[in-house]
Amino acid sequence: MARPRRVRALLPAALSMALAAGAALGVSRPPDPLDGVKTSIRLKNFTAAATELQKLAAAGNPDAQYLLAVFYLNGVNGPRDPATAKTWLEKAANKGSARAAFSLATLLQDSNPPDPQGASRWLARARELGFFNTLNSGTQKGAAAAQKGAAAARPGPPSSLLPAAQLTDPAVRREALWLAASDGDVASLEALVDPALVAARDEFGRGALARAAEAASAPAVALLIRRGAPVEAPDQNGTTPLMIAARGGQPATVDAVLAAHPNVNATDKSGNTALMHAVMSGSLAVVDKLLAAGASVAPRDVQEWSALDFAEVSGATGIAARLREKGATALHRNPVMAAYSQPTSVQRAQRDLYAGWPDLAVAAGRENPELLRALLSRGADPNALTPDGLPILTVAALSGTAHEVEALLAAGAKGNRADRRGNSALLDAVRIGRQDIVAAMLTHGVSPDGRLDDPEPPLIAAAKGGHAGIVRALLAAHAKPDARDEHGTSALMLVAQR
Repeated sequence: MARPRRVRALLPAALSMALAAGAALGVSRPPDPLDGVKTSIRLKNFTAAATELQKLAAAGNPDAQYLLAVFYLNGVNGPRDPATAKTWLEKAANKGSARAAFSLATLLQDSNPPDPQGASRWLARARELGFFNTLNSGTQKGAAAAQKGAAAARPGPPSSLLPAAQLTDPAVRREALWLAASDGDVASLEALVDPALVAARDEFGRGALARAAEAASAPAVALLIRRGAPVEAPDQNGTTPLMIAARGGQPATVDAVLAAHPNVNATDKSGNTALMHAVMSGSLAVVDKLLAAGASVAPRDVQEWSALDFAEVSGATGIAARLREKGATALHRNPVMAAYSQPTSVQRAQRDLYAGWPDLAVAAGRENPELLRALLSRGADPNALTPDGLPILTVAALSGTAHEVEALLAAGAKGNRADRRGNSALLDAVRIGRQDIVAAMLTHGVSPDGRLDDPEPPLIAAAKGGHAGIVRALLAAHAKPDARDEHGTSALMLVAQR
């Protein structure tokens, strides 16, 4: 049976939960025990994330229990297992997790056979715990049924949010506004919007209007613009609400933004225009609307791609023909370059996961050397750090490609910088068996002995991990063969033991 769309949607929501919750409460918090988990997720090391979640969940951390359930629901680190997910959701919900209670209601309503009574009970509990969500979409019949069941158990009409008068904390009202915008919940937006909140933006630079545009909700977009939302406000990557709407491919949403007369030829930090985003949506109707509004076919991004390049690479023949009618020209890239058919930009990750990360750090983990080189050519700092202390070279070593490592080193990245745990990028690459990364680093002059303060010599780590190819590469680069770990064990001893 196909996985229900609402269950699949739990994953991005879960991965962004911790920071959003802290911001909503507006209070200072001790270090988040999930920080290590989030770092592993950023680096796409889901095995490490799942292992740490298991420990935290077993110790009774409700946020970890909820996120572990989402891993099981989505098959993030193994086969999908709704039964185990349900167990962890119940544990988290019983500890007061509103998200877990709502997710449990959704899971029960979508089960086979459905459990509407259980869904209604947990939905009511989610409301009691302060979970603000809308369930009034006509296409989500199961959710609507759950809402109806919950409404029967309490007085008054159903509402997707608590009454606005009860949301007195400004940070909570802001989070509620953003959630309503993300859901296209016009009724709640009407109750919550005010001049201060409508202009508020998160750490990535996106506010309510960007969220409504991303949700492709034309009524929500129109309402927010009427109430003063800044239509030109770009996020940290320079992406405007019009670009977001264009990428969504819904003509009505684009119309709603165009009604405010934004600059249709604005570019993001990588030189992409709204027309380029529209082309990648595959919607000829949206392309036509932008052209009618004055969008130019001439601009080229940092790769020298025009909108026509994107149309030809993606096989959008109708759009390509329309652009040629308007005088567009393409560079006719070769088949290898055709693989890079997305606009050259760092796409927004789920909120919290990459908050505050330099664009170059995000690109370093995306296995797209062309994107990384483009950012370097525009002056990105190869020695910048992520907010949690990871050098960009380490990000590339852990989750990027050898070509990206080479590009960073060629641009001046320091090969001996340590992460917050004191590990060099070379040691990290050795430990996970990335022989290609190790070879690239050695070729560019990185010391085969790593940093003087590395927790262990790279040669020892390679021998412990059984990475014979890496051992040979390090020795060929003149790593010290007599290096020993803290227990006095040499690489030769370790190899002999295997």
